[in-house]
Amino acid sequence: MAVCCYYVPGGMDQKNEVNSGLLIYNPRNDTWEKGSELPISISGYALVPYEGKIYLFGGFDGKNYLRSIYVFDPGTDEWSLAGEMQQSSAYSSAVVLGGQIHLIGGKNESGVLQDHLVYYPQRELLKENPWESAAEMPDARYGMNSIVLADMVYIAGGKDSNEEFLPVIQYLPPKDLWVQIDSPPSEIGIFPAVLPYETRLYVLGGQNSSGFVDQGLVYQAVYTILVPVIR
Repeated sequence: MAVCCYYVPGGMDQKNEVNSGLLIYNPRNDTWEKGSELPISISGYALVPYEGKIYLFGGFDGKNYLRSIYVFDPGTDEWSLAGEMQQSSAYSSAVVLGGQIHLIGGKNESGVLQDHLVYYPQRELLKENPWESAAEMPDARYGMNSIVLADMVYIAGGKDSNEEFLPVIQYLPPKDLWVQIDSPPSEIGIFPAVLPYETRLYVLGGQNSSGFVDQGLVYQAVYTILVPVIR
């Protein structure tokens, strides 16, 4: 199975039942196929590719918030349990930055989380503590999405503990600092798709106070300045 495919594990069906299936989309052939099922039914997880494998953090099984870390190997079509998070969490977000996995926010039985944790998969293999703490977000948040663009993390969408929508924020790794960027022209809401492309950040769809939306927003994250050379 090619790593370039799109992998959709678990989730909820039209009956709001959590499932354990794995769907794989091959864009070259425009076809869907089934992969190995997860060991458990799961939704609301954080998912991120790392060094040719797919890491799935936490989630919700329909009754409980989870703290498990599952890894899928596309080469063998197998799931394995890699370890556990420090606490249960669902509806969080994960990105790869600087060779580590950053796990951000989410919610569990105690409420909405403000955490920003860094996970080192290599340490897990060496039986060492794989977790470190980084700067917490300005507000507890869940239901957001995140991407890395120009070695910085951007988070868009999500709600706080009061069920209020939150602004787009940016994480600056050298300073271990979160900052708020310019407000978008319209409300983003929760569960948007967030994509990086060249120097821009694209925010698509989601659900805000008006319901499900079909909007597409673009943020110019990086500017290139050309300086003329005078001889």
